[in-house]
Amino acid sequence: MSKWIGLLLLTVAVGANGHQTCNNSVLETELPVSKTVEGQTLVLAGPARLELNPGETAMTIAHLPEMLIVKYPDGASLSHRWMDESEMRKNHSSKLAFADFIRLVFRMNMHDASNADRKEADAVWDAMTSGCINARHYHLSDTDIFTYSQTRASGERYHAFFILDDGIVHYLDIRGNDALADNVLTTFNKQD
Repeated sequence: MSKWIGLLLLTVAVGANGHQTCNNSVLETELPVSKTVEGQTLVLAGPARLELNPGETAMTIAHLPEMLIVKYPDGASLSHRWMDESEMRKNHSSKLAFADFIRLVFRMNMHDASNADRKEADAVWDAMTSGCINARHYHLSDTDIFTYSQTRASGERYHAFFILDDGIVHYLDIRGNDALADNVLTTFNKQD
């Protein structure tokens, strides 16, 4: 699975359609009011004990220890997995924590970041934004959630979520319309 995210980011960026209005910065946004949705609940294993609901029409088609794939009747899909640092970073000698590197990619100022960290984060950001991108930053208690959305050349919508759960980076992607991604966002919650 190594290097898949880099390839995915590049593919999405190259295939993005520049005909929509996009913001090339990260918007600080409030999470939508949490709502209860019928159907299965996905618990993201990690210290924050986060959960989300992929929606009542979701059908799990693969649930492996390291990945979950969900399909919808309209052809949309959602996948979740833990992201390994080597998928996004070349600089393995960096002392900057991977979650802080993601923050740096999404334009947050990390005081402990070296010049090499900043250059590498800028290169990832540039790959993501070479197409049209709408990036957002949400807070859920002590958890940062970074998202971006693009339209591929085929017209398909793509949404990526980076959920920073202490030292774990959850990667969730949705291939489907904005309403599906928004509905998933409204179900993010802390498990009791």
